[in-house]
Amino acid sequence: MPKFVEDLVEELLSKKDFYPEKSEKEQKAIAYAIAYKRLKSKKSKKRNSSTVSNIKTAQILNKYSIKLEHNNNFKESDALINLIQNLSDA
Repeated sequence: MPKFVEDLVEELLSKKDFYPEKSEKEQKAIAYAIAYKRLKSKKSKKRNSSTVSNIKTAQILNKYSIKLEHNNNFKESDALINLIQNLSDA
């Protein structure tokens, strides 16, 4: 079990107002569901930020690729386009 999940479950279960009408087993199940949801959300945010970074990098590379083509540097331009495609696959 990830440490983040264990710590959050302990924190939630230590609160007296955490679903007092539920049984201990139900409280534990709810706490784990909340903890895993938050863990998934944290991971998703990390992936989204790297995707945004890849998009910005690809846009910059594309601008340079266009400039290279205008200067008849087709091999270098093709190399940049390949890099852009690799970023989009990541």
